[in-house]
Amino acid sequence: MMDIHKNKPIWIYLSIVLVLGTILLTSCENGDDDSDNVLQDVVLQLAPGACASTTFSGQAGVSVNIRATGPSNEDPNLFVTDPTGAQVATAQTTTLGVETLGLTPSVTGAFTLSVCDANNVGGPVRVIITQ
Repeated sequence: MMDIHKNKPIWIYLSIVLVLGTILLTSCENGDDDSDNVLQDVVLQLAPGACASTTFSGQAGVSVNIRATGPSNEDPNLFVTDPTGAQVATAQTTTLGVETLGLTPSVTGAFTLSVCDANNVGGPVRVIITQ
């Protein structure tokens, strides 16, 4: 009959691997950067040369980062208006496929982000807004 105690070192190693694996998976579960709070993660469909909008909640004094990623030949431009409708930030670089924008709202409320297709390509643009 096989004596299970002879295999004790194997069980010790397997237990260690299971415990460490659980710890590593748990620490990776929260994403790459725990400091980012995702306010919005949405895909906007842009018609060629047109704009699409989404709203997000901004807090006075709390920084917001916006990243818009679309087709590699699209030039998305970003425009943000505050709760009163006043334009408070823009990003209009000529980088194809991606546009980023950072802002710190001076008021709390619903902000509107408009993403516009600057070179008449159209297509889906993924927008991620983090705080």
